[in-house]
Amino acid sequence: MKFNKERTVLSWCNTNAKGQIIIPEGIVEIADYAFNGCKGIESISCPKSLRKIGMAAFKDCISLKKVVFKYGLETIEGMAFYNCKNLTDISFPKSLKLVGEYSFANCLVSKKCVDIKEKIQVADTAFGELDEKDGQCEDKQIEADFHKKNSNKKDFVSKGNRTLEILHIYKVCSCAIKKHKIENCYANVMNVKNGQRFNMNVHYCMDCKKYMIDENSFNGYIKKGNIPAVRFVDEFSKYNNGFGNVRKEKSIMALYGYTVQVGKLTKKARRRIITFLLDNHISTKEEIISILNDHILYNGKKKNNAAAKTKWEEDKKYVCEYKVNEQRRVSLIYNEF
Repeated sequence: MKFNKERTVLSWCNTNAKGQIIIPEGIVEIADYAFNGCKGIESISCPKSLRKIGMAAFKDCISLKKVVFKYGLETIEGMAFYNCKNLTDISFPKSLKLVGEYSFANCLVSKKCVDIKEKIQVADTAFGELDEKDGQCEDKQIEADFHKKNSNKKDFVSKGNRTLEILHIYKVCSCAIKKHKIENCYANVMNVKNGQRFNMNVHYCMDCKKYMIDENSFNGYIKKGNIPAVRFVDEFSKYNNGFGNVRKEKSIMALYGYTVQVGKLTKKARRRIITFLLDNHISTKEEIISILNDHILYNGKKKNNAAAKTKWEEDKKYVCEYKVNEQRRVSLIYNEF
């Protein structure tokens, strides 16, 4: 787990976490998306110091069955436990004041099963609306509605209380040319390299409803080792990676700061970048392996690249073995002639 310097905000947890998770005493806030996609977690125990659980903090923790809230908790933000399909055991403390939209949608727990105190403000959609046929909410529609509502709020990024998901990179701002209304703000985002949070100066187009940054500023953050945990859309390129455009001369890994240069990234930092790309479906195993193979076959032959080649081979092995147990197994049948 990663924390801020004061150890009051829990900002990130490795998606490989399993079993019971005990949040340390002294933690006041669990940040947005902190445990998002931790599929092996089965139970969570919160400390008395905890006051806030951020947006989508435990989203898609599909093995989670039990959460213990302590007196002191005041806010559970939108989609906090969204799609925790096996969650059945929760109880709200008397200190709780707000339960956000779709907080417990797609969970086995229902509003009828929870003792909700009169003073608690519970969103109408907090427990979602399940489909009678399969007991599931319409995932895409729910997420689209939720983000549409929240993206219209002026404090979505400027107050640092939301996680930026898509960042448009530009050389020339087409929105400024079109004389759109643009707001200057900052985004408080997680650094893929180390799990810590940092602030980025970005622009928000009121007309297009999108966040933007110029290429020079973006490259400045990357050079300083600040790699934002967001999806990038490079608006001046023709190369499409499925989530928007990125520069053709840079691989998707390089765009997210991956390098084997001496003194740049540790093995742990390189693998954090790879894990982020895979877990957020920004790139596939096949794409990353292909990039690493190109480095090994071509750049690995160059003089003084022996150490770099070793690192590429190590990272390729890591990608090949990553979550291999979750992959579909098949049997090959052959006929003898």
